[in-house]
Amino acid sequence: SNVTEALIGTAITRWLMQGRPPFETLRGTVAFLVASSTAVLLSSFVDSALVVVNRFGERSFWQLWETRMFANIATAWTLVPLIASWALQGGSFVRSATPARIGEMTVLIALVVAISLFSPHAAHAASGSSAFMFLPVLLWAVLRFNVIGSSTIFALVASVVTWQTGHLPAPYDLGSPARDARAVHLFIIVVAPALLCLAAVLSERRRVEERLRAGERRFRLVLEATRDAIFDRDVDTGRVWWEGNGLEQLGYDATTRPHRLEAWR
Repeated sequence: SNVTEALIGTAITRWLMQGRPPFETLRGTVAFLVASSTAVLLSSFVDSALVVVNRFGERSFWQLWETRMFANIATAWTLVPLIASWALQGGSFVRSATPARIGEMTVLIALVVAISLFSPHAAHAASGSSAFMFLPVLLWAVLRFNVIGSSTIFALVASVVTWQTGHLPAPYDLGSPARDARAVHLFIIVVAPALLCLAAVLSERRRVEERLRAGERRFRLVLEATRDAIFDRDVDTGRVWWEGNGLEQLGYDATTRPHRLEAWR
C-alpha cells in the first residue's frame, strides 16, 4: 500500500509538471501538494482494506482510513520536500554556503532547540496554538533559505513537536493519544503548505530579479560597446528617459539634460 502511494504520487506529479522539478515554482509546489494528497487518499483504501481483511486490529475500515490519511499526508509534506530539495539542490547549496550563511542556519537550529528545551510545552501540539511559537523561526528560514532551508527547519520542528507530544504531559489534556496525534497532524497539514508555497514564490521572485539584473548588465555592455543613444518617452506624462552615452554625445550633462519632450524639441 505504501509503494502504491509513492507510485500514484509520482505519476501525478510527473504528469502535472511534464518533467520539470517540483518545489522550484509555485505551480510545482501546488502540483506536489495535489499529487501527494490524492495518492494518500487513494492508497489508504488499499491499506485499510488489508488491515481489516487480515484482522490486524479492531478498528473499523473508515477509522483506519481516516487515521492513515492524516498521518501519511503529514509525513509526505514533511519528508518529501526535505529529501527532494536536498537531492536536487543540496550540492549547490553546500558549495555556495558562506560562513555567514552557515552561522545563520546554526542560529535557526539553536533557536528550535532552545524553544524546545526552555519551554517544553511550546512544542506540544496538544496545547492548542502553543506549537505555533516556532512560526517566527520557520518564516526566517523561508525568507533566507528558500525551500531547502525551510524544509530542513520544518522537518526539525515537526520531529520535535511529534516527540514531545508523545513523551511530555500536555498542558491541556485532549483526552487520548489519538487526539494528541491528530493535533500534531493538523499542525503539520496547516503549516507545511503555507511554508512551501511561500518558499516557492520567493524562489521564483529571486530568479526573476537575477535574470533582470543579468539582462541589465548585458544591455549596458552593448551600449558601452556601440555608443548608441537610446531614449524612451512616457506618452501620458511627456517625460523623456535617456540611457547610455547619448546625452554626452549631444553635449548635455546630468544637470542640463531635458526631461520633457517639449524641452528636448
